[in-house]
Amino acid sequence: DKDSFRMGAYNFGPDLVSNKEVIDVLEEIRKYLPIKWTVPDNDENFHEAQKLSLSSQKAFAELKWLPSWGFEETIEKTAKWYIDFNKGL
Repeated sequence: DKDSFRMGAYNFGPDLVSNKEVIDVLEEIRKYLPIKWTVPDNDENFHEAQKLSLSSQKAFAELKWLPSWGFEETIEKTAKWYIDFNKGL
């Protein structure tokens, strides 16, 4: 029924112990996509978080959802999706 429907957005991502540094994500993506990047040296105006985290706690608590892919499989499938998307598949 309508009253039992949970409102609001859900995040779906890894559990907190699986968090990786941004550089780890970039290195893994590079296996599938020809990306290049540079890290500014001592640029006071540049800020990037060392770790990006996404809380999936609401999905865990309300939906009993758990991730089934590990880090490497997640990056591979995501990169391949982007490749297919850009090919129009």
